[in-house]
Amino acid sequence: MTTTIRDYMSREVSPVRGDTSLVGAAQQMRVSGVGGVPVVDPGDGRCVGILTERDVVVRALAEECDPRAAVVRDVATLRPVMCVHPTRTSRRLWCRCARRRSSTFPSSREGG
Repeated sequence: MTTTIRDYMSREVSPVRGDTSLVGAAQQMRVSGVGGVPVVDPGDGRCVGILTERDVVVRALAEECDPRAAVVRDVATLRPVMCVHPTRTSRRLWCRCARRRSSTFPSSREGG
């Protein structure tokens, strides 16, 4: 049996906008129990990046960014986003993740 992305993905992840407060986004991640959330364009809802736990720790805290004043776009990983379709095989994805040194990514029906 082939394992697909759908077998591993978190189902109910709410995206955040780039102008969302960093604290608000981190709280949303904690409540949802996820390590990353998609960042979407407020105009068309298109995925423009991803905010991960690593972004919060390394880009915000380690660089002494004031988390109360920061917004998502200050620390999120923006473009290019590797977005995958839920029916893709997990083996193919793990190869792509290894090449990009990434382990968190958005998945959507439109994903590549």
